[in-house]
Amino acid sequence: MCSFAASLPDAHIEFAGAGTGRVLAMLTVADRQFLFERSPSGIRVRDIKERHPLAEAGAIERVLADLRDYLLRRARGEVVPFGPEIRNRTEMPEGTETPPTTRNGGDGPVILVVEDQSYSAQELEELLSRAGYRPMLARDSAAALAALDAQQHPATVALVSLHLRGAISGRELVLRLRQQRPGLPVLVMTGHPPTAPEADLRGLGGPTVRLLKPIEPDRLLQCLGDIIANGGSG
Repeated sequence: MCSFAASLPDAHIEFAGAGTGRVLAMLTVADRQFLFERSPSGIRVRDIKERHPLAEAGAIERVLADLRDYLLRRARGEVVPFGPEIRNRTEMPEGTETPPTTRNGGDGPVILVVEDQSYSAQELEELLSRAGYRPMLARDSAAALAALDAQQHPATVALVSLHLRGAISGRELVLRLRQQRPGLPVLVMTGHPPTAPEADLRGLGGPTVRLLKPIEPDRLLQCLGDIIANGGSG
């Protein structure tokens, strides 16, 4: 859940709420995105586009310094890219570079993930990939419906945030998924407790499972394993 977000004409930053796990914040500048995340040695910054961790020592200061320089130059009317050489300027201690995680390349079940919070989607993608699944990300309901309709990689389970922004809410999306794929197991993610009206799942059909945000990785993987072991019947 995003506890705070701020936007400028050329930059947007979202801070994750307490207890959300590894990701602390996500910075978007022009066409580049950076994750500020916990690591065994403290906090590091990772370039999502290059799927490459930046050096931990001084990385945050470098990213923010580049952001300040970029915004000042944009304010003067200059057309400049944001930090194109940031990774080269950041010294990588030997042995700290990690290989990129393979996405959608395995033979495991396809999981349709519908989440409009970028940092949450990134965490889910990595968690599912490491567990042997093939996550298929959709950042809104329209993209999810289009992906399901294309049927290039039929989804075994859908993992849907109940509170999606846009014309089609998460609740409405689940109903439409049911129309396209009757019987498709859906795991609904919500930050509201089960007793809250916003988390009411009545009328959505089944099988539907509720997961409370922040998502507990073990709980999510257990639910997926149970559903798939039951032949996708929930």
